[in-house]
Order: sequence, then C-alpha cells, then structure tokens
Amino acid sequence: MSETALLISNKYPFPCDDGKKTVLAGLLSYLLERYGTENVCYIVIGEKPETTLHAPGCRLIWMKPPGRLMQVTNLVGSLLGFNSRSMQESMTYSPRLQHSLVKLAGELEPTLMVLDTLRIGQYFHDQNRPGCRRILYMDDLFYLRYQRMLKAAEDGIRYDPTGTFAAFLPPAARTLLNIRGIQKLLYRIEMNKIEHREIESTGFVDLSLLINPNEVQTLQERHPPGPVRSIKPLLYQESCKVERSYDGAPVFLMFGSLRHPVYRASVINFLECCMEKIIREMPDVRIRVVGGGADDQIVELASQYGEHVDIAGFIPDLDSVFATSCALLIPIIAAGGLKIKTITALYYGLPVIATDHGVDGIPLTEEDFFIRENEIDRFPMHMKRLCDTTYNREISRNASRTYQNHYAKNRVYEEYRELFG
Repeated sequence: MSETALLISNKYPFPCDDGKKTVLAGLLSYLLERYGTENVCYIVIGEKPETTLHAPGCRLIWMKPPGRLMQVTNLVGSLLGFNSRSMQESMTYSPRLQHSLVKLAGELEPTLMVLDTLRIGQYFHDQNRPGCRRILYMDDLFYLRYQRMLKAAEDGIRYDPTGTFAAFLPPAARTLLNIRGIQKLLYRIEMNKIEHREIESTGFVDLSLLINPNEVQTLQERHPPGPVRSIKPLLYQESCKVERSYDGAPVFLMFGSLRHPVYRASVINFLECCMEKIIREMPDVRIRVVGGGADDQIVELASQYGEHVDIAGFIPDLDSVFATSCALLIPIIAAGGLKIKTITALYYGLPVIATDHGVDGIPLTEEDFFIRENEIDRFPMHMKRLCDTTYNREISRNASRTYQNHYAKNRVYEEYRELFG
C-alpha cells in the first residue's frame, strides 16, 4: 500500500496573500513531491469560494466551518471557564466537525497527518491511530504574542483585537472588543489559556513544529510532554531571477497583510511618528504600502501625506516592486513567530530596516546583512543612508546570499525530509 499524507487547515493556501498561506503552500508542494499528487489529501475547514484561482494538485475537500451560534456559545464558554479551549480554538470548534474529521481520517488511513495549528489539533487530542504519524504545525507561540501585545498596549499602542476574526463577529461585538479595558482583559485571559493549551497539545502528537527556532527553545524550557522542532518556510520553488534595478530614488516598501492587528498597529504607529520627519529629510520620498486589508483609518491617515504614501493593496506580482524599492521597512512593535516578509526581502535581495521583532528567528547576525533599529524615530536616518546605491548594493548582495544559504528550496527540503519523512 502506498504511503499517503493528509493536511488539514482552516485556510486555503491560494492566493498566497499572507504569511500563513505562503507557509502552507510550501508545505503542500513538498508533500505533493514526496507522496505524489494521488496520495495527498487537503481538507479545508471554510466556506468554499465560487471559484478557486489555483488548484492544489491533489484531492481537495471543503468542510463547512461552525455556525455563528456555535461560535458564540463556544466563545462564552471559554471566557467563563466552562471549557479549557482558548478563544481561537473555540471559534473554530464544533462536535459536528469533529465527528466528520475523525470519520474521514479513519476512511483515508493516512500514514502522515499534518494538523495546522491548535485550531485543527484540538479535533484529534484523543484519536491515536496506529500507523499514522501526526504532526502539529503550531505556527508560533501565541501566548508570547499576547504577552508582547499587552506590553505594547501599556505604552499606548492601540490594536484591533478582532484581527482576522473580524468577519465572524457581529458589529456590536467588534465595537465592544475595541474598548481598551476589555481588550486587556481578553488578552490576559487568552494568554493564560493558550499557554496551557500550547504546552499540553504537544503531548497528543508525535511532533510539534514552530516556525521560529527561538520559540522552540522557549517552549522546551517549559518541559512540554512531546518533542518540539523548528521548521523553515518554503517561499519559492526557484532562485530569484529578478535583477535589482534600484536607481537611488527614495522609494520604500511596507509589505504585509493589514488584517493582522500587530502589523496594522505598527504601520499606523510608523506613519504617525515618522512621516513628517521623513518628508522633511527626503522631500521626494514615497512609501508603498503593499498588502490587503487596509481599512478606512489607514486610508485616511495615508491621505494626509498625499503622494508620499501609496496604499497599493494586494499585488500578485511583486517582482517590479521589490526590484525597484530602496528598502523594506519593518517597524514591528510587538510580534511572535517569524516574519515571512523579511525572508521575502532576502529572496529579492532587498535591504531591510527592522526592529528586533521583524528579524526574530532569522539568521541575520551581522549589520552588513540588514539594519537593526528599535527606535522607530531613527528609521529616517537609515532610510536616507540606504539611498546611496553603492551601500544599497552591498546590503542587497548579502541579503541574497543569506536566502540561498538558509531558505532556498534544496535547503528547506533537506529539513522537510528529516521532519516529515
């Protein structure tokens, strides 16, 4: 009998318009090469779109997510302590789905099952199957993310706590959750619950994976019951063929999904704190904000700076944007996991100016490979310096070399063969 693989997620990976989808697409491509298209099944818990732009190349099964009433009931139960699930698990759980998933997994009899985060892992806590190796992709440690968000909130940073769950919530609930006191209370409740669940869940699978190697060490220090390893993301199938064509113009890039509360808050903070100073020092400056999810607040804020800030939205072909920009700006004020946007910049050889949060877990140790700056109001100084094309080329070459040494397909597949077989 052929070996088979089953990947279960609440996200369809195409188009790859955020970091999570990019990671899933890379993992799926490995499974297809390793097991063959006929021996891989991808289950998506979500509303099936009328059309899908990219076929995954394997068997694809859509399952309807929990209904609104079930989500609200689970969420209230989590907040009041009636169940041990975190809020993000509660929003994606239903007994109906658990029955269907367990039944289907039994029929498919996969030799490898990859569960995408605790939201999916919760369905298989009590489902040990001989001959099936179960791997939990944890993404990152969410309790650390909430911990850092709370710290930043104390410094005056405002978040939209609903984030990517906004679409599931009624308007009244979204308004309520944006009250600062309620935000902090919810973050503390979720931080404590998710920390317990992240540690506990490692004991229900054969291997747990985190995308940030530094967070692997953090979790191991808490003595989890199961093994934990790091996993590198596969972003691109081939080496970059796009040549840098930077001409010294003060054109900079901010790249990422504005639906994520931390990144959204970071972009707003950067524009409010730095744009006036940047315009004074570089009157011709232009900052392109690329990524979906810009809301009215961001659009209105950007409009205050006229042609200096361009909210470009989602751009499917990034080649020309990365080839012609001076640098990628990553003024992240609180984060967890690993920033896919940083690795994307390395792929294109685009210089990076980032806070520690923007490069955490990425092997960039020398200042010749990127510019580290944790004081947001000092970003303009580095931006101006990178407009020197000679200096820019030096950083660019080093960035490209880092990508090839750590994130090229052959390097990543070596690691995947060890992790997944």
